[in-house]
Amino acid sequence: MTYGASAGRAGRAAVLLTVLAMAAASCGSAAGSAKTAVHGSGDPTISVVGTATTAPPGTTAPAVATTQPPGKTTTAPGSIPVTTAGSTPTTAVKGSPPVVALTDTDNGKSIVVPRGDSISVVLHSTYWSMQPPSNAMVLAQQGAPVVAPQLQGCVPGQGCGTVTTDYLANSAGQAQLWAHRQTCGEALRCMPDQQDWRVTVTVS
Repeated sequence: MTYGASAGRAGRAAVLLTVLAMAAASCGSAAGSAKTAVHGSGDPTISVVGTATTAPPGTTAPAVATTQPPGKTTTAPGSIPVTTAGSTPTTAVKGSPPVVALTDTDNGKSIVVPRGDSISVVLHSTYWSMQPPSNAMVLAQQGAPVVAPQLQGCVPGQGCGTVTTDYLANSAGQAQLWAHRQTCGEALRCMPDQQDWRVTVTVS
C-alpha cells in the first residue's frame, strides 16, 4: 500500500509538471510571434525607433516649419537673403536741388547758377507779365506763372499780390529772364524805369 500510494503521487506530480511545461512553451511561442509581427514583419509603417517616424517607400517626410522673429533676415548657403514681415525697408531719399529766389530788388542783376538748380521768380504786383526766357534750352520754364492776388488790406485796382514763375537751369549757357508791365496801380501808368524787370542768368 505504501509503495502504491507513493507511485500515484509521483505520477500526478509528473502530469502537473508536463502541463506547466506545455503552458510555458505556449506563452513563449505567442510572445515570439508578437515580436516578429512588430519587428520582423518588414512593414516600415509600423517600425518605431525613439521619436523618429520612418515614411513608407516613395514618400517624402513632412518638412519641419521654423519661425523667424519679425525683422530677422534669414540667409541659407546659396540662397537670397529674405527679410521677414515686420521689418522696415530702408529707402534712400534724394534731396531736392537748390532753389535760387529772385524778387523785385534783383532787377538788372546777373547771376551764375549750376546746371540742375531751380530758379523761382516772385514779383510783387499782379500787373507783372512774365515773358518766355530768351533761351529756352538754357532755362526751362516749369509751368505757367501763378498769380496770387492780395484780397485784404488793398485798394481795388492797386495790383496787390504776387506773380510767381519757376525755371530749371537745364543746360550750360546764358539766358535772360524778363517781365513787363504798364500799370503800376489804379489808373496809374508806370514810369519807363518801372515797366521792365530783367535778370541775366548764366548756367555753368
